[in-house]
Amino acid sequence: MGLNLNKFYFDNNFKVNGKETYGVYRKRVMSIKQNGNYINVTITFNQPLTSQLGQSISKKIKEIKASNRALQKGLTTNVFLTLIFYQSADINEEFFPIFEKCLDVLDSFNLPTCETCPLCGRTLLTTDPFIRTRNSIMQVHNECADGLIASANRLMKSAESNDKKNIFKIIGICFSIMVLLVGLSMLLPLAKFLSTFLLLCSGSMFIFIFRIFAIKFKFALSK
Repeated sequence: MGLNLNKFYFDNNFKVNGKETYGVYRKRVMSIKQNGNYINVTITFNQPLTSQLGQSISKKIKEIKASNRALQKGLTTNVFLTLIFYQSADINEEFFPIFEKCLDVLDSFNLPTCETCPLCGRTLLTTDPFIRTRNSIMQVHNECADGLIASANRLMKSAESNDKKNIFKIIGICFSIMVLLVGLSMLLPLAKFLSTFLLLCSGSMFIFIFRIFAIKFKFALSK
């Protein structure tokens, strides 16, 4: 039987999003996901860590891991700490003592708690929204979340525009190669045969490449 955290989730008002559960415990925003025999706990920092501070925390977590086999791995980045537990037969007795020790480590370094917005540094309210980044959950002000989403949308549009420009450059290069091959073939023996053959091959290649890009960017296709 695996770890049962239902009472913990209920007592701390955690929210469920698919296989992931997230909320605030001991004034720290975290998400918990059970994946087969493993449990991933990701604790978000409300202020980016310096390299020295991250190394110090990582060292303390490794000390806990060395004496607690249920803790398989502790990954410390400048924005979050991920703890990976193995669901052994005694996981229900082992999980919380190890989990609490890891939270004690964070408290010992006086890291900012969830009362501070990680984006602007101002005080947060319990009603402020949670948002998901690539690897973690964090709680921010509504206006900070809107600004972050708007910035992400601008970056995506800019990247898409650059991708299209690069694709048209590739198509232009392919077309130039096609013309060059046909031109060179006319200088060789068997000019008529080779020029016809290369024209068919290069033309077919050009059409094939163009169709791939046309489908990707939803251009209108016709014969």
